[in-house]
Amino acid sequence: MEIIDVPVTGKKFTWFSADGKTMSRLDRFLLSEGFIDKSGVSGQWVGERDISDHCPVWLLCSNLNWGPKPFKFNNCWLEHAEFNRFVEDLWVKMPSKGKKAFVLKEKLKSLKEALKGWNKEVFGVLDMNIESTVKELNEVEGLMASDELVSDIVDRGGLQKRFWEQLHYKESLLKQKSKMKWIQDGDANSRFFHASLKGRRRRNQVVTIKKEDSWIQGVECIKNEVKLHFEKNFVEECVDRPFLSGIGFNSLNDDDNLTLMEPFGEEEVREVIWNCDGNKSPGPDGFNFNFFKACWSTVKHDVMAYLNEFHHSAILPKAITASFLALIPKKDHPQELSDYRPICLIGCLYKILSKILAARLKRVLGKLISGCQSAFLPGRQIMDGVVVLNELIDLAKRRKDECMIFKVDFERAYDTVSWNYLQRMMKTMGFAEGWLKWMKACIFESSMSVLVNGSPTADFKVSKGLRQGDPLSPFLFLIAAEDDTVLVGESSWDNVWTIKSILRGFELVSGLKPFHLSFWGYRSALILEG
Repeated sequence: MEIIDVPVTGKKFTWFSADGKTMSRLDRFLLSEGFIDKSGVSGQWVGERDISDHCPVWLLCSNLNWGPKPFKFNNCWLEHAEFNRFVEDLWVKMPSKGKKAFVLKEKLKSLKEALKGWNKEVFGVLDMNIESTVKELNEVEGLMASDELVSDIVDRGGLQKRFWEQLHYKESLLKQKSKMKWIQDGDANSRFFHASLKGRRRRNQVVTIKKEDSWIQGVECIKNEVKLHFEKNFVEECVDRPFLSGIGFNSLNDDDNLTLMEPFGEEEVREVIWNCDGNKSPGPDGFNFNFFKACWSTVKHDVMAYLNEFHHSAILPKAITASFLALIPKKDHPQELSDYRPICLIGCLYKILSKILAARLKRVLGKLISGCQSAFLPGRQIMDGVVVLNELIDLAKRRKDECMIFKVDFERAYDTVSWNYLQRMMKTMGFAEGWLKWMKACIFESSMSVLVNGSPTADFKVSKGLRQGDPLSPFLFLIAAEDDTVLVGESSWDNVWTIKSILRGFELVSGLKPFHLSFWGYRSALILEG
């Protein structure tokens, strides 16, 4: 029997030696999958000890209602023979007058509601359908064994086909939810997918949150705390930042801007869609790229109309730029919100547009970014910087020179970029006014909500930062700063204080704050952390 060590909250260790120098997690609950399902176990709590050298451990059992969960497109629907016809018949009946982006958004919204009903009618509850089909098969086979119903062999063949179809649909659904990317198509192991899905949910589940010295529990309290925490992270505190002046930047010419501002072509859009993974977690619209690939002939006219309208108007509805923040644990047994990595889930309609713009920006960005930056640009390798740094260190060792090596890594780099600073940088680098309006619509007018155990919090406006998961973000960040920068120079305290002053000024201008300042001096004791 397989047993599971369910997630832990509270103290990290359960046993402490008398002198307090040794500690370990000796005590724990190990539970079977069946017991967890029946009891609604969500984790285990390690409490405070008194005179004992062991801490008490409690099981946390709760079947809390975290609120409605957003719609998600199921890939198994695509395998049904009537799916494409159902979508096409419904699509052509929907209203098509008005702003093209709004029309497309409303069509997808109506399709979601229709698909929910269609799924219930066609697929129903898969487990119950499978159980019912198995029961019918057994009844027919029992009659056949007694020679009472030979004519029902044909019926048995139909039941057998229905059973395998239902089993395949269930396995496809579990495979999509389990997110096991390494499983090849055709592998059949629904039990494994089911166990993987449950294990992932347990690891990612938020049961309690530690804030300073207290613990937050309860659905509303946790969702409110999560919303306030991330809302604060994405609100610009310093609205009047200075700007870098007197510094020469590379700039784009008219031909570069024409490349950026070309009309969107159908082949360009189709290539973007077909290059996207159809199994990624969906954004607020609920659809993935497998849907757009399968129904491209039906939806392409509306998609192209939406993109062409944006090309001229530079306006996007709020629903298209909205996104979810999914919380991914950075470590085992996370307790504080800082122990989670927020990953942005954006909708397909926005991602199509963003990928097109990112591909165009990538083609011209090499003219703007210095040769020292080796990541995310065509013709450059991310390892080039590492190789150059190793060569410099070897050279210093051979020449027995005293040198200083300084590495900067920005704290929550994407989340803290100032929008005003980024817009000024793009204007200084010669980006066309039309491109600046596009970026304002895509980046500077977005909203977010956080997924807590699958249910979104209330949404909130964002006033700074770049979204992780947005195809544009890596390239816009290169314009704002060159992350993971390494400086090598003469080992001296004057250089140390000069660099610290420069970084402090850069923080005021851009909003990007280094994690800490660390210096390593070869053949010297020049080490500083601040």
